[in-house]
Amino acid sequence: MKNRKALRYYWFHFFIAISGLISCKFNSQTEEAHILRAGIGFDNIELSKLTLSDVKERFGDKFKTDTSYLQPIINQSSLDSSVQGKRKIYSFRLFYESSGISFYFKPDSNQITALKVEKPFNGQTDKGIVLSKSTFREIIAIYGDSAWEFTGNYIAKGYNGIRFYRQFYHAMVIPDSILAKYLDSTVTAISINHPTQQ
Repeated sequence: MKNRKALRYYWFHFFIAISGLISCKFNSQTEEAHILRAGIGFDNIELSKLTLSDVKERFGDKFKTDTSYLQPIINQSSLDSSVQGKRKIYSFRLFYESSGISFYFKPDSNQITALKVEKPFNGQTDKGIVLSKSTFREIIAIYGDSAWEFTGNYIAKGYNGIRFYRQFYHAMVIPDSILAKYLDSTVTAISINHPTQQ
């Protein structure tokens, strides 16, 4: 009798546990992607109206700060040895690791100048480029070609109001044969910044 009760107890909790796992997996797969818009932001977060106070109020105080010196973005088509190695504090960052969102602001301003998303952020652009899934070849097919850019440990392709990144650990001057291999690599981060005036 005791064994039968123990067996029922075991199977009841086993099915509860399995149901919970299936539910969690289903929810994670069906979560709607945030839509990133070049020069604007995502969802109801508009870069042009966003301040440091807004970010802290909306996302909380569980962030990491990054105040390191940043390398300037260098364009492969116009490499100039005089700018290599120069570093300055360009901006500060609040990084919300659990959501994969970073917000950038200048040292003398409360205004957010750019945002960047990476895993585990679930997002895609309004033109269909999916974070951690789409390749640079697909990006070029939709946004057009642009010169490769290099900043820190990233290689990127930038467009008006948006930039697509991938980790990159090569020397600064890269032969075209190596760069061509990156066309089929996936984008691991996307940044939204203020569009340039046309």
